[in-house]
Amino acid sequence: MKRTAIEAFNETIKIFEEQFETQEKYSRESLERYQREGNEKEIQKIQNNSQRLRSRVKEIHDSKRKLEQDLKQQVSDNREIDKKMNSLKPDLMQLRKIRDQYLIWLTQKGTRQKKINEWLGIKNDADDSYSLEEDDSSPHHDECTWYVGDIKRSRAEEMLRGKCDGTFLIRESQSQKGSYACSVV
Repeated sequence: MKRTAIEAFNETIKIFEEQFETQEKYSRESLERYQREGNEKEIQKIQNNSQRLRSRVKEIHDSKRKLEQDLKQQVSDNREIDKKMNSLKPDLMQLRKIRDQYLIWLTQKGTRQKKINEWLGIKNDADDSYSLEEDDSSPHHDECTWYVGDIKRSRAEEMLRGKCDGTFLIRESQSQKGSYACSVV
């Protein structure tokens, strides 16, 4: 926008300078004639007009210079802000990773997303990219509804039959002692 204003100033300056040159040319001729006639009143008007036009051209040049300085300062300020923002990016990325790790840890420890959002000061679940759709009636919120202990795969499949997609059970693995198995619809 300021660049457009500078271009407009350049055009305005051209117009005023052309007017000034035209006015000066005709003023000289008129001044000579009015001086021969002794018409001081007209001579004064021509000189005042010439002075006003010269003053106006100077004001426009000064305004253009000020705008150019402002634009240079703004560009410099924007570069500094960009440098500062870029220098903060690694820190922000590291903080995001730490936040992600804590969110995963809290979720694994059974903390509900609603409570995490409350701690983070998030009012609306949709505002948080980590928010999972939570339905309090979902069986997955309570470990006793999805951890079934030492049962066989066939029994887990039987228990999941007819349940909605995404429903799961965690059981102790029959083939690898000390490990767990997950059965999912």
